[in-house]
Amino acid sequence: MEKKQILEGNKLIAEFMGAYYCNDDRNAYPDGYWMCSDEFIELPYNINDFKFHSSWDWLMTVVEKIENIDIRNNGYDFPKVKFQGDHVEIFAYATYRGASFYWKKWHSLTETFNNHVHQVDTKIEAVWLAVVEFLKWYKKKLKNGN
Repeated sequence: MEKKQILEGNKLIAEFMGAYYCNDDRNAYPDGYWMCSDEFIELPYNINDFKFHSSWDWLMTVVEKIENIDIRNNGYDFPKVKFQGDHVEIFAYATYRGASFYWKKWHSLTETFNNHVHQVDTKIEAVWLAVVEFLKWYKKKLKNGN
């Protein structure tokens, strides 16, 4: 993943976790700094220090919060982060179904290994991408009031 993609994804996740961006007029923090609510403890001030893309401890906190969203406020439409052997996806019954992100290549009958459509290098990268994709959809859903 590119650094820009990681920063943008981590910003989206931080906002979902209750953090907000503050400009610093004194330029003490060139990238600005982040404040957080009580939902996420010890969030660093600099966006470059966020570890959602590289730490299971950070990322699983986000996964747990996603799985507690009642998307349609009906008591049963909660997203699930689903691991199936070599891939991960997030779905919420009829409301949302994201792409499956794979961390292993598939083995063909010709004894060769091939990439999937959404092929990544590691399991944590696959989960992070699924989370970011879901949060983009969820943010748009909230904005549109659906």
